[in-house]
Amino acid sequence: MSIVVGYDDTAAARRALETALSLAAGLGEDVIAVYGAAPSRAVGEEYHAMEDAIAELGATALEHAHAIAAEHGVEIEIVLVDDSPQDALAGIADARDARMIVVGAVGPGTLREAVLGSIARRVLASTTRPVLVVQEPHTR
Repeated sequence: MSIVVGYDDTAAARRALETALSLAAGLGEDVIAVYGAAPSRAVGEEYHAMEDAIAELGATALEHAHAIAAEHGVEIEIVLVDDSPQDALAGIADARDARMIVVGAVGPGTLREAVLGSIARRVLASTTRPVLVVQEPHTR
């Protein structure tokens, strides 16, 4: 089995990756870092330019995930998927029979989340696998 973690090079994703690495070490599991992003509905050359830019961002993010894992002395698999983040994570988790999916989240109540919904919420709705949502630390 394995642990699938969503990674997009944000602070929330880095916390999720570090959590996944720690869990994997304790459970003897492999880690699969997934970057999922589907191009917009652009057409023609604009679509191809958008697709190329997304692929480049994803590849760079996953290289950073690989480097973070190496700092922890762990080898991970990285997967770039041309699909929405939630469908990419659920699809890879199903294909690999993952033990769980780990995603990062920013604090609740942001305008962006109210309008778009969070990736974590969408992942929860798109899979029957356990999902661990790693939130940013609370400060007082």
